[in-house]
Amino acid sequence: MPPFLASFERRAAARRNRVKIRDVHVMMLQGPSRTYTLVKIASDAGPSGIAEAYGAPGVGVKEQVLSLKPWLVGKDPL
Repeated sequence: MPPFLASFERRAAARRNRVKIRDVHVMMLQGPSRTYTLVKIASDAGPSGIAEAYGAPGVGVKEQVLSLKPWLVGKDPL
């Protein structure tokens, strides 16, 4: 393991099995030139994260992300 990852690994190990993914939300936003697919991952500890998912058509990407929800819920977000 690279030395710069050692401190992260120690902190992550201390939190492992403590924080779990609670929910996965997918939001579709229609922009002027394309549709944006945003994914929000919420944890049971409070923090959440938002990212953009790419692909076409946007509705297909939404369905693909939501199909992963049962597998993601309960996992460690790190």
